[in-house]
Amino acid sequence: MFTLLDSANAAEVFCHASEDECVRFAIQDLLGDLESVFGKRLKSHQGLPDSGEMGKVVVGDLRNPIFRSFLDDEQIDVSSIDGLWEGYRIQTFGIDHRNLLLCGSDERGAMWSIYEFTEKYLGVDPLAWWTGNQPKRRSDFSFKTIFHEGKPSGFKFRGWF
Repeated sequence: MFTLLDSANAAEVFCHASEDECVRFAIQDLLGDLESVFGKRLKSHQGLPDSGEMGKVVVGDLRNPIFRSFLDDEQIDVSSIDGLWEGYRIQTFGIDHRNLLLCGSDERGAMWSIYEFTEKYLGVDPLAWWTGNQPKRRSDFSFKTIFHEGKPSGFKFRGWF
């Protein structure tokens, strides 16, 4: 069982420093959203955890060879999203599913995995900054397993005209 936060434990967020800047910005949003839900800021690290560590949230993009090597070491098969445009996966992994993976097929997919997780699993309104809708406060959050894949619906190319 993965425990994001309870009275005794708090997960830590890991993302390698070589990830694209947009992914690192999305992680700052994740940390802020977690703080708005739990009232506590989780620790974050610019690196990847050692194999076998527990209670970690690991974020990355399949185009990053360091992240890809981490997935190989953990024996996580991501072939179903490999090569997709903005594909993403949210899943628990490791012994007894005690870690959480937020993974993208590219840097935008990694961002989508973060925002999808905060909206679907934490109840954070993606438009909260404009609407003022604050998420429900929680003191703990854990789950047995998660496996969710997808890609954003809508336009493949976006722009302002």
